[in-house]
Amino acid sequence: MSFIIPKTHSSSKTEEYLQFRRIIYRTVNNESIAYVSNCDNIWYQDSVGITQASGVQSVQNDTKDTLFAIPLGYRFVDMRKKWVYEYRNLSDTAEIVGKYDKADSIGLTGGWNFYRKASIKFDSLHIMGDTIINDVTYQKHRYVQTFKGTRLLGEILSRCDRKGTLFQLDVGVSNAIGCPMVKGTSLTSDGRFATTSVEIEFVRNRLPDSVRRVLEAWKRNVERYPVK
Repeated sequence: MSFIIPKTHSSSKTEEYLQFRRIIYRTVNNESIAYVSNCDNIWYQDSVGITQASGVQSVQNDTKDTLFAIPLGYRFVDMRKKWVYEYRNLSDTAEIVGKYDKADSIGLTGGWNFYRKASIKFDSLHIMGDTIINDVTYQKHRYVQTFKGTRLLGEILSRCDRKGTLFQLDVGVSNAIGCPMVKGTSLTSDGRFATTSVEIEFVRNRLPDSVRRVLEAWKRNVERYPVK
């Protein structure tokens, strides 16, 4: 789905358009190749937000399991009221297909969790220096973690130019580093290849008018159809 961004627009509201990616890799010919990936859009304005939600489906045949990314719908969150609404389509006329309070929404599948408060414990966390990707400077860390007796390796990227953002992958790690964690990559035991990754990308701090119309309509639905 694509949107046309107007060339000029003024708004006093805090807005963010982001993408939330999850990737599972396979190692082929000494290279990490993306096997299945999900990319969910996130639109945020002041205290309300919409996340696109997708999941992974496994299809079995006689020789192997194949994984596919599948769309699940859209989730609207009013962070002040702590209410969550689900829709099948991103439209100002879409019908509500589910609504919950925050406590009942934690286990919902796919998309960004606006109440994310994860705090992963690591055995060690070492800074590896800065790296530049697409003209953005990231701080890189390498970590070691023990899970069920197995030693796990991984890398973390953080963005010190995004301090104070609501969008970070792990609150505990972000606080320890001093900058929000925006990407985490699990590595093979020798540290050579990626196995999985999760990432938040800041696309722009302005929303298209088409999404603003949806936000306004879904905010009105919050008043019309409160969570009880």
